[in-house]
Order: sequence, then structure tokens, then C-alpha cells
Amino acid sequence: MDCSKTEMAIQIKKGDQKAFESVFNAYYRKLLFYAKEYVCDLEIAREFVQEAFLKLWEIRKNLNDHTNLEALLFTILRNDCLNYLKRIAAQKRYTEFAQKVVYELQLNYLALKDSTSEVLQLEELQKVIDDAIAELPPKCREIFIMSRYNGMKYKEIADKLGISYKTVENQISEALKRIRQRIDDCIW
Repeated sequence: MDCSKTEMAIQIKKGDQKAFESVFNAYYRKLLFYAKEYVCDLEIAREFVQEAFLKLWEIRKNLNDHTNLEALLFTILRNDCLNYLKRIAAQKRYTEFAQKVVYELQLNYLALKDSTSEVLQLEELQKVIDDAIAELPPKCREIFIMSRYNGMKYKEIADKLGISYKTVENQISEALKRIRQRIDDCIW
């Protein structure tokens, strides 16, 4: 650079393309290496350096006569690189989130599709219920089976066994309580 840094800023402010070209030639390589350290990609770093010079040219009329062009270019470049890295990080987070959602949806689909495990669970539950019924006192088991498996009403059971309606009610209630307890014991 032939002129002082202050003179360069004044010349660029006036729109002097030769002064701008001198600044470009003086700082391009330093800026390129600086940007590459941030973005780790030479082509992207080149784009950001070119953008920094373009922004300098666009704001040239607003420059102060004592503007440190090197510091200004590095500030513009750093901000652009940081914004780029923030966008990349946000995209990465979004991609990871989207992949997680897709994975969970796939698992949910497979779980819904795979009825084998549901069938096994139902078979296990039925076995627990059958065992609980088998362990009921004989009269209680007989009344429960008549009600739940044979579809008889409480009055019919009472008449057939020669017992009161209230006894049938109490026996069914006791059977259900014991069966529920057995299921709860197996689940927990």
C-alpha cells in the first residue's frame, strides 16, 4: 500500500476503485486464512471473504476518515462466519431432532404392527386370570363361572343353586376382588 491507512479509507469512501483494489490485495490472504479457521472449508471461506469486501464497498460512503479497514473487514468476516456456524449448528440440531422423531415414529409403527407381543401379553394375562379363578373357593368359583362364562343372571344363579340373590352378589364381588388382586400382583 502506497498511501497511509487513513488516506486509503478516504479514497475508498470517495469510490476510488484502485484504492479498493489495493486494500483487497493487501488483506485478501489474511482474511481467507482467518475465515478458513472458522468454517473449515476453503470455498466457503472464499465466499465469505468476497462478501466482506462487497459489504465494505457497499458501506464505503458511511466510513469514517479514520476507519481501520483491516479491523472492519475482520469484524465483518467474523460476524458472517459466526452467523454461518450458528445456522449450521441449528440445522444440525433440527436434523438430529427430525431423525429422532422419525426413529420414534418407526418404533411406534413397528410396535403397533407387531401384534405378536400383544398376543403374548394377552395370553399371559389370560393364564393369570385362569389361575386366579382356579384358586377361588369351590362355591365362589362355581357362581363366578355361571355368571361370567355361562352368561347367567344373578337371579338365575340364585334360583338354580337355591341361595339368595345377595349371596350371589357377594360371591361375584369376592371373586372379582381376588382376581384383580392376582392381576395386580403379577403386573407389579
